[in-house]
Amino acid sequence: MLRMHASQRSMLEKQLSRALRSGAPSDGNMSPEDAASQSNAASQALLTLHTKLITSQQALAGAEAALAQVTDERDRAVEEAVAIRGQLETVQRQNDVLGREFTASRDEAASAQRELEEMGQKYSQAVEKLLETKQMTADLMNELNAARDGDAAEEGDVTQEPGSGSAAKVKSHTGIIGAGSGPDPFTPAHPEAVIPDEPAWHAEAGHSHTVLSCALSSDGLKLATGGDDRVVRVWDTMSGSPVAAVQKALGGASCVAWLGDQVLVCGHSNGSVRVIDAPSGRARHTLSGHTGNIFTTAGLDGDHFATGSQDRSVRLWSATRGTAIATLAAGSPATAMAASPDGQLLWTGHMNRAVMLWDVRQRSVAIEMPNVHSQMVSSIDTFTDGRRLLTNGLDSRLHILDSRSLAVSGTMADSRFVSTARYSHAAIGIGNYIYVPTKGAGICVFDSATETCTKVLKGHKADVVAVAGRAGVIASVDKAGGVVVWGHGT
Repeated sequence: MLRMHASQRSMLEKQLSRALRSGAPSDGNMSPEDAASQSNAASQALLTLHTKLITSQQALAGAEAALAQVTDERDRAVEEAVAIRGQLETVQRQNDVLGREFTASRDEAASAQRELEEMGQKYSQAVEKLLETKQMTADLMNELNAARDGDAAEEGDVTQEPGSGSAAKVKSHTGIIGAGSGPDPFTPAHPEAVIPDEPAWHAEAGHSHTVLSCALSSDGLKLATGGDDRVVRVWDTMSGSPVAAVQKALGGASCVAWLGDQVLVCGHSNGSVRVIDAPSGRARHTLSGHTGNIFTTAGLDGDHFATGSQDRSVRLWSATRGTAIATLAAGSPATAMAASPDGQLLWTGHMNRAVMLWDVRQRSVAIEMPNVHSQMVSSIDTFTDGRRLLTNGLDSRLHILDSRSLAVSGTMADSRFVSTARYSHAAIGIGNYIYVPTKGAGICVFDSATETCTKVLKGHKADVVAVAGRAGVIASVDKAGGVVVWGHGT
């Protein structure tokens, strides 16, 4: 553009020079009038050319200014490009460093994982050896006791004179694990109680994800299970056949409880509660009010039930009306609960390790016992005598509590018993045997009289999450979706 303005300016200067030359008189024969006319024409042409020259000079000056501005902008753009390139190079170097560090960290993590797996294998081997040693010791003790008992052990009855300082009569019962293995064997409430060796049936894919909860109807003929797959299923405990499947909810089925034998209550991880007709699997009511995961639920009678939630409240409901009755402030999330047979008392275990006794009629706490366990309370069950409670905690301890004072009267622990999860629910079976999940896909069976673990049941393919006991039936569920019933009369 500048070259064009310069060319125009040169051309105008040439035209101006020619006009000046042509404007001069050519000879002296021209008349004054012609000379004046020619001079005027030349002056006019000269003026026009001068004007064009000035215009061209102004345009040239403007073009030069624009060129200078564009040049400045180009220089700034070049500088910015250089700066950006420098930043990109810096980022690239940092990325290379991070990449090398990530690779090194990944290698270290892989190495640590391999070491951890090796340690886990060594630990499992050590535990197996320890269990073998304990079993060998138990066998030797049994043989020693049998040798001491002699003929009296074969007959099963030993009679001593009153006042001799020991029990007047000690009777061994066929089928009771551990009977006759000590000087004072436990006589269970139900002598026919037998601890099963194998499952009666096993639905390995009962659910598509972890089964979080299970509950048996009062007659023990139906089992309800709820899982992370958001499904609630009802099973026939005799045949192992599914009776009903409830439509999926919006949250995992974290707890289930029966109201009689026809109605189910299910708490979900999204805070909703459903009242379900068990024969049809149809939800009668979907209740709202809680603002957190429902950890636990328990029936109070045929109509009323309680729920405990992550929102630190305990709520009372009517299943018939589908309405909330009361909201009780618990201070800590209730993670386990059980009710008295008349529904007037409610026991709750909490995330802060406490156990509370509630007066349902007064809607108030009667007793609070702090720090019953050293970790969260995961389940509560009631003994048939109504005077004692069983609590299970993530500290791998079972406690027996007085149901009215909440004082701890007994504690059970064993190296084979390691709590599996937050939902680790224990149950009381016939003969007051206690069934509790343990790591390694097992169920530890404790004798509540001797407070010892007498057996570990094996039948699951993954860690057991919860056990339920009712009317002589024991059922259990696991993290792989498995459902097991261990037989009637156990």
